[in-house]
Amino acid sequence: MKQWQLEEVEALRGFAVEWSDGDRLFLSRRNQLFELAAGSDVPRKIGTIPAGALRSLVARFRLGQRLLRFLVFNLLPTAPGEFLVTFGKEIGVLRGDRYFPLQGIRQPTRVLRQGIVQAADGCVYWGEYIPNLQRQDIAVYRYRPGADRAEIAHLFPAGAVRHVHGIYRDPFDDPNTLWCLCGDLPHECQFLRTRDGFQTLEAVWEGDETWRAVSAQFTAKGIYYGSDAEFRENCLYRIDRADGSRQVIQTLDGPVYYSKTIGDHLFFATTAELCPSQTENVASLWCVDPDDRVERIFHAYKDFVQPDKKYGKKPLSALLFMHGTLHFPGGPG
Repeated sequence: MKQWQLEEVEALRGFAVEWSDGDRLFLSRRNQLFELAAGSDVPRKIGTIPAGALRSLVARFRLGQRLLRFLVFNLLPTAPGEFLVTFGKEIGVLRGDRYFPLQGIRQPTRVLRQGIVQAADGCVYWGEYIPNLQRQDIAVYRYRPGADRAEIAHLFPAGAVRHVHGIYRDPFDDPNTLWCLCGDLPHECQFLRTRDGFQTLEAVWEGDETWRAVSAQFTAKGIYYGSDAEFRENCLYRIDRADGSRQVIQTLDGPVYYSKTIGDHLFFATTAELCPSQTENVASLWCVDPDDRVERIFHAYKDFVQPDKKYGKKPLSALLFMHGTLHFPGGPG
């Protein structure tokens, strides 16, 4: 199996890499956005998301930033000189050097990292990710680059799903194919497919927590995902394209939120969520090679809790200061 080496890039210290397309990186630091050109070590500031003075001051301290969720979750280039940005529970557009909140959003909502997608026709889609304990209806939004507002592309009726984890393109299917992954209870854990911009939506796979997924990766032979199960063992799964059968290829140390394809290798990151299914107090990086061999290549312990903590109940630190996550930049790079 290929040997992978992880190293810190000094020029990126203090930044989050939001997007990589090979020639440039787009970065964030708190509510500021930057571009780093290939061959340069100095990021160039391209925009700022307005925020109150007190929140900005508190967020200068790392714990304050985590407590307030004062950070960018998604930065997606949608057209030349335009980016769609999700910051905390706000969704906005950076056009040139001007940032503005997007109109047409019915309530504050987060969008999980990588859970926002630009379809083949250029339209951008994402779904509401809110606690939704009352199981109200949940919206999927559509944004057309150049516009100042979004529109509702689909509305899940009340009680259908808790929230949307992410929407993804499948490059090995029809060019218009999008997968919508939902959770969290057994009847809400679904792989939904649309090929017409959410005019119709087909439940292809659904069931218990083994079908609860935040993200998925696609190859010519299958669809790969790591489960986001709270109460049962988490695993890496492969769904065969030929017959739709599903196979466990690896048991995991925790739930998977984020994943990425790099070349012909797939990467899945478990999260230190400290839920009952967690077997170790770590966030780990798992690699799947083209022969479906799996290896854990990195792990880091969650801060503020003891490594031997028993996770019958989430510690307050995880609820207040965020779970321990590893995430990947968007883009082809």
